[in-house]
Amino acid sequence: MSFAPFTFVQVSDSHARANGAEWRARVTQILAAIAQLRPSPAFVLHTGDLMDEPSAEAAQAHRALFAGSPFNFLVNLLCGLIAYCHQPKKPSLHLDALPQLPA
Repeated sequence: MSFAPFTFVQVSDSHARANGAEWRARVTQILAAIAQLRPSPAFVLHTGDLMDEPSAEAAQAHRALFAGSPFNFLVNLLCGLIAYCHQPKKPSLHLDALPQLPA
């Protein structure tokens, strides 16, 4: 079995800031450069520190910059996971309350 080759882009440590004009300009340049790549990457992997300090304002700035882009869903998912990790009391699905499956 053979697979068609593909490319992807890794962006790391974007460090979103709530009031960071320099940050917005840098990320806008990165997104524009990614959009110009040929062939287009199959996906973009965003790793590292998404925000300087986790805050609702920084998460909102990050979401606003990526709104309307194909990366929007993943960005919102990652920002949500980051915010979730910093919550002192996390919601639970109570999976321990489910009946045990027979072995």
